[in-house]
Amino acid sequence: MVMPVEIGENVRRFLDALHAELARLGRAPESVVVVAVSKTFGPEFVNAAALAELCEFGENRVQEAAGKMPQVTAPGLRWHLIGHLQENKARDAVALFDLIHSVDSLELARALDRRAGAAGKRQDVLLQVNTTAESQKSGCDPAAAAELAVQIATLTNLRIMGLMTIGPFVDDPAPISAAFRSLRGLFDRLSTADLHGGGMRYCSMGMSDDWRIALAEGANMLRIGRAIFGERG
Repeated sequence: MVMPVEIGENVRRFLDALHAELARLGRAPESVVVVAVSKTFGPEFVNAAALAELCEFGENRVQEAAGKMPQVTAPGLRWHLIGHLQENKARDAVALFDLIHSVDSLELARALDRRAGAAGKRQDVLLQVNTTAESQKSGCDPAAAAELAVQIATLTNLRIMGLMTIGPFVDDPAPISAAFRSLRGLFDRLSTADLHGGGMRYCSMGMSDDWRIALAEGANMLRIGRAIFGERG
């Protein structure tokens, strides 16, 4: 298992590979946000990654994040909820997270809107799209995504900031590329929509195994766990 002292080297190794790939694609290093997926890892791992100059961290579960965040001493971090969110956790999610990636229904969006209004906050969210049509994955149907994005954008206390998807867990790169290309196409089409102060800022796709494919298809936000923190126990 990776120890906290090794995290800095992992970060440097990943960022070197990322910047080399971006240079090959003719893109600037600052064109991509790296979200370090710290789920199941303790606060000492987050602090170590923050010392290596990462500042965006992703968690899957509201309850785990609530226990971990107060123990993280690094200042100025932004927290992302990247896992499935149930409506009954909306209040806690609004209190904890800067960006919620996993909004996939109008009902969940309305719950978050109510909780954000009560907290006096405008909550940034991404619309999760199931680009692989896999029943075990969360996310709205791609055919309904554009209309849903416009509906969510009318909610006073939410700000839709882009889209998120999870690629298929397969070895063949072709279906992975197809899923990411589908999301990027939707992202581009929505870039001209009136989203009431929001907009298509983040195209969140790509993880430790498929981030190069995601970059090639236009990702500008990556969710990287194992390449930074190692295998989970």
